Amino acid sequence: MRVFLAAISTLLTACASAPESYPVPPQHDAAPPPERLVQADYVRADDPGADGYFIKDVTALEGSFRWALANPKLRFLLTKTENRSFQLEFAVNPLVLEKAGPLELTVLVNDHALATIRHASAGDKVFRKEVPPSWLLPNTENLVEIRVHSPWTAPDGVQLGFVFRGAGFIE
Repeated sequence: MRVFLAAISTLLTACASAPESYPVPPQHDAAPPPERLVQADYVRADDPGADGYFIKDVTALEGSFRWALANPKLRFLLTKTENRSFQLEFAVNPLVLEKAGPLELTVLVNDHALATIRHASAGDKVFRKEVPPSWLLPNTENLVEIRVHSPWTAPDGVQLGFVFRGAGFIE
């Protein structure tokens, strides 16, 4: 008997009619698209959002570094342009050094040649040089291009320059 009453009560509660219509869900404005310009003065290879700094010739993250190819180009949005130096943290790969010879780079800031540097030994390096304030643009995109004079063409056809660890503007 109890089973019979339980079955009937279950059937009666399951037979409720559905409402004839449902209200329209609340509407929200679409999320704004992400900013193209990165609002920080410095980027490390493994920073979240680092891809926003790279315009070309910087590969995807490989552990804690990226490869810079033959002509990497980066962008920075600077709010301050006085007393700034450009810094590049990188490494000279021993295989690239063996195959292509000493690493020679020309660093350009907004199409101005900042320096040409040369390294004949493998390992971690840091380049730093003051940038004339007249070369920098406040609150807009500043471009840094690094030209590798003799990149090594790997067997897969990729032209490797150096190991990118970080770059940007410091005081």
